[in-house]
Amino acid sequence: MRTGAAPGRGGDEGHAALVDELLRHARRAPAGADLAALAAERLPPRFDGHAFLGWARDHDRWRFAVAEAAGKVCAKPREAALFVLASILEELLEEATVPAIEVAVARHAADAMERDALLRAIAALAGAPGPADAPE
Repeated sequence: MRTGAAPGRGGDEGHAALVDELLRHARRAPAGADLAALAAERLPPRFDGHAFLGWARDHDRWRFAVAEAAGKVCAKPREAALFVLASILEELLEEATVPAIEVAVARHAADAMERDALLRAIAALAGAPGPADAPE
């Protein structure tokens, strides 16, 4: 799945590929890792922060990260680009985590429903009231 490419727009595939590559590294990093430091360690030697910021600013999704950086960072383009990269990675990591949490919650709910159904069946066999039949 391409995470960095702008939907419906060509964009700069080099920047999209960079985001995808950094995301792979971020997924393997320990929880709470400094994403800006992780990105800084893996940037190409001739990384153009100004060009990256321009790409992110024009991107349908990442322009908000650039706007946030503008309010928080007063730095050279490379440092601002690292801030934006860290924001992008954080959002993509959260996005990947939320569905996993939702699946776990759904499984827990299904287990609870199965448990209640099993208790009702046992109660019916024993002639006792089940969980839904029990007085409050």
